[in-house]
Amino acid sequence: MTPQSPLAQMHDIMLPEPIHNWPIAYGYWIVLAIIITVLCYLILAWRKKRKLNAAKKQTLVLLSQLDDSAVDYPQQVNALLKRLALSYLPREQVANLSGAKWTEFLDARMAPAQQGQLGKLLNMRYQKQGLSTEQTLQLKQLATSYITSKALFSIPTDTMPKHGAKLC
Repeated sequence: MTPQSPLAQMHDIMLPEPIHNWPIAYGYWIVLAIIITVLCYLILAWRKKRKLNAAKKQTLVLLSQLDDSAVDYPQQVNALLKRLALSYLPREQVANLSGAKWTEFLDARMAPAQQGQLGKLLNMRYQKQGLSTEQTLQLKQLATSYITSKALFSIPTDTMPKHGAKLC
């Protein structure tokens, strides 16, 4: 037997098999689950907001379609505002609001500088002479401001029925 040189006894370097990407590590699964959860939440919140704003957008369209020169323009605006409130709040809380309680409800969502003006103009709807052109324009601006207000729809606490009282 002939002795082999140490170089002859060496074998080629064998690389290990490549590491596969699957299955990925648990940390990546957790990050992926968090991302999917956040995306689902954002999509649901966006859809809810869009649904909530649909009534406001529709009311703005209807307000712009009203005839400003009509004698019953204030009644039409009042009806639109009542329908908008009914779309956001329970019927038994809003339907019975009228007069001073209705104007308080409207003022609760208006900016402090505009409070009292919308109710005053709406209360003029029963006058014989009706509204002037300036008052009609102001009513339209105030109604638009009311509709686009960021304030939440809520019933003032003094208009809420007492505990145990029955609503008709």
